[in-house]
Amino acid sequence: MNEKCFSKRAAILLGLGILAWLLCPVLVQADSQDMLQQFWSNGYGYVPSAPSEAAYWHQLLAKAKVDECFYGLGNPNNLTSFKSKYPNDFSASDIAACFSANGLPKVNQAYVWGLTKYGAELWSGTISNTLCLVLDGFFPSGTFPAMQTDSWECEMSGKDIRPPRIFVYNTATNTLTDMTLSVLLASAADAARLGGTIGLRSAGNFGGVVFLGGISAKGVTLFAFNAATHAYLGSITLDGQSGRPGPYTNIRQWRVIHGQLYTGMAKTGGGQILRWTGSLANPFQFDPVGDLTGDPAYLVEHANRIFVSTWGIGGAIAGTGLVMSRQFTSSQDYLTTADRPGWQKVFDLTQYEVEPAAAQAGGALASFGGYLYWGTMHVPGTGLVFFNQLYPSAPIDVAAFLGTYRPIVIFRGRNFGTASQQVELLYGSSVLPKFDSGSGQWQLVPNGLGQKPTYGWAGFNNFFNNYTWTMDVYNNELFVGTMDWLYLGVHGISSLTNQVPPAVLQAALGFEGADLWKFYSTSQPAVPVSITGVGNQSSYGIRTMLADDALYLGMANPMNLLTDNSPGKLLGGWELLKLILDVPTTTTIKSSNQFFSPGQKVTFTATVTSSPVIGVATGTITFIDSGLSQTILATVSLSGGKASFTTTLPNVTQYVKAVYSGDKYYKGSESGYITAPDQSHANDVVTGIPGVPSERFLPPAFLMPWGITSPSAPSADLSM
Repeated sequence: MNEKCFSKRAAILLGLGILAWLLCPVLVQADSQDMLQQFWSNGYGYVPSAPSEAAYWHQLLAKAKVDECFYGLGNPNNLTSFKSKYPNDFSASDIAACFSANGLPKVNQAYVWGLTKYGAELWSGTISNTLCLVLDGFFPSGTFPAMQTDSWECEMSGKDIRPPRIFVYNTATNTLTDMTLSVLLASAADAARLGGTIGLRSAGNFGGVVFLGGISAKGVTLFAFNAATHAYLGSITLDGQSGRPGPYTNIRQWRVIHGQLYTGMAKTGGGQILRWTGSLANPFQFDPVGDLTGDPAYLVEHANRIFVSTWGIGGAIAGTGLVMSRQFTSSQDYLTTADRPGWQKVFDLTQYEVEPAAAQAGGALASFGGYLYWGTMHVPGTGLVFFNQLYPSAPIDVAAFLGTYRPIVIFRGRNFGTASQQVELLYGSSVLPKFDSGSGQWQLVPNGLGQKPTYGWAGFNNFFNNYTWTMDVYNNELFVGTMDWLYLGVHGISSLTNQVPPAVLQAALGFEGADLWKFYSTSQPAVPVSITGVGNQSSYGIRTMLADDALYLGMANPMNLLTDNSPGKLLGGWELLKLILDVPTTTTIKSSNQFFSPGQKVTFTATVTSSPVIGVATGTITFIDSGLSQTILATVSLSGGKASFTTTLPNVTQYVKAVYSGDKYYKGSESGYITAPDQSHANDVVTGIPGVPSERFLPPAFLMPWGITSPSAPSADLSM
C-alpha cells in the first residue's frame, strides 16, 4: 500500500467523508446503486470451478517471528515489551510469560518491503504493522477507531509504529542473519535514523554496495553495507539540507541497467530518476538523470530505454502513466544530468479511465517478448476522496464506492513514442462507471481506449485484486504478483465488503490471499500459479519479487495476531519464499537377482529421487529394451517413488533402462542401462543423468548382437 499521506485537505475530507460512510453508509441513488451492483455482478458474480493452477511448489526460506506481547488496546506495556527485545525476537519462554500475563503474542514485522540479491545472499528490509499505518495515514489523527480482530489489532494515533529490521538470508547455507544491530551500534545518529524510518521500502546493490532505502518524516533514508563482508558503511537522510541530495519523500525500486544502478525518488511536485555515482568508500553519491511530473514507482529496461510507471500527484489519476528515457546508443551508454529534461510521457491512465475520481496509480512493469507489460494499483475507498472533491454536492454512498472502485488493469504495448505505438488492454473492462454531475447518476460508458480486454476482466477476473505489486521474467515466463484485499474484508473491515455485491463476495470466498499469475508467452492469457497467498491465505500481497537462480517472493502479511503455530493455523508476518517450478529428478534402475540364468524371472525396480523433495512424485515409469528397436517392455505407475516390472529372461542379453514421465511438479528423467543376463552387472544400481542416457555405465556386453522379441507391453508416450 502507498503509505504516503494525502494532503491535509484530502485527509480531512477523507475523515469526514469516508469515515462517516464506513461507519454508517448512506443508501441513496437506488437506480445507480442497482446498476453498479449488476455491472460488477455480471463480471465477477459467478462461482467458477477452481482454476487449474500452473505447476509450482514453494519453499519457505524465512519468516517473521513474535517480537511483542499485546496486552490490549491502549496498554503502554505493548510498546515496552517490544522495546525490551528489539531487534530480537521473543524466545519460547518470553511467549510463555506473555500468555501468563494475559497477553497475546504479536508479530509486528509485516512486509518484505525491499529485496535484493548479491551472490548467494538475499538482503531484505521490513516494515511493521503496515495496515495500521495506512489507515492512520489516510484518516486525520485520532479519527479512525482502534480495532482488534481475530487476525490483527491496530491501536491507531501513531501507536502502531515500530522500527524496521534488516536481514540477510544465505541460500547456500540456508541461514538467516539479522543485520539490524549493525546499524543500531554504529552511532547514535544511525540508530536514531533507523528508529525514525517507517520502513525499508526498497533494496538494491551494485559495485559491492547493498542499499536499503526507506521513508521517514524527514525524507528518504538510505543505509549502506559492504555486500561481501557485511560491514556497515553508514546512512544518510536525503532531506536537501547541508548539501545532501533532496528533499526526497519516497523511494520504491532500484534497477541495474547497462551496468549502472538507477532508482526513482519522489519529491514535491513530481520525482526524479537518480543514477548512483558513488563507491564503497563514498556510497551516497547520486546524479539526477530524469525529471518527472509524477511520483516514480517502478522502472525497467525495455527496447533499449528506461521505462518508469508513475503515480499522479496526491494519488490522482492525472499524471499516472508511463514515461521513458532517451534510447541508449550502446551497451555502455548511460544517462547523465544532461538527460534530465529528455523524458517522454508515452501513456497516461486517462487514455483508458473515464472517471477522474477513480483513483489509481502506476504499478509494476516488465519487458517480455518484445512488449512492455504494466498494471495499475488502487486503494479501496480512496476514490471517495476525489469524488468528494470533484462532486461536493453528491452524497458519499454505496454507489460512489462502487463507481470509483477499480480492480487492477493489465496493459501491454510496444513501439512507444512512434507513429505505430500500440497499447493493448489485456485485463480490464469494456465499459466503466462514470458519474454524471448533471443528473447525479452513474452511467456505464466505453473505456477511453475503445477496446475490449483481450483475455478477461480486470483483476485477472478477481474483483479483489487491487495492486499490481510485482512483475518479473523467470525461465522465459512473465510472473505477476498482486495484492488481494478480500482477507481484510472478511476478517475485520466488513464495512467495505458489505458494500460489495453479494454475488461477487460469495464467488470470491475461499480464494483469499495474494495471487501469482504467469504468462507462458505473448500469445496466451495468464494462468494462475497461486490464488490463495502462495500457501498462506492471510498473506494478502506479493510485495517483492526477484528473478535470479530461482524466483524469490517477499510476502506482505500484516496479520499481527496470527501467531499460533499449531498445525493448520495461518501465521502472520512477512515470509520469504523460493518458488520451485519443474523440479529436476534422477531415475535409477536395479534388478532383483544377483545372478541370472535364462528362463529365470527377474524384477527390475526404478526409483525416482529429487532435490528438493516437494512431495511424492507421481507419473509413470516406462521400462525399455534399449537396443536398436527401443522396444517398450512395460509402463508402470509410480507408487511411493518406485515402480517395478517382472519378466522372464530370454537366452540373450537385454539392455534395460527406465524412463520417468514426470508430473506437474517434477521433470522427467531416465536411468542408464542395466544388462541381463550378465552375472557381473546384475545387481548394479544404475543412475541416469536427467534426460541423458549414462553410457559410462554400459558393460562390454553392450557390443553383443541384439536379437530379442519383447513381450507385449502397454504403449507409452516417451516424448515427455
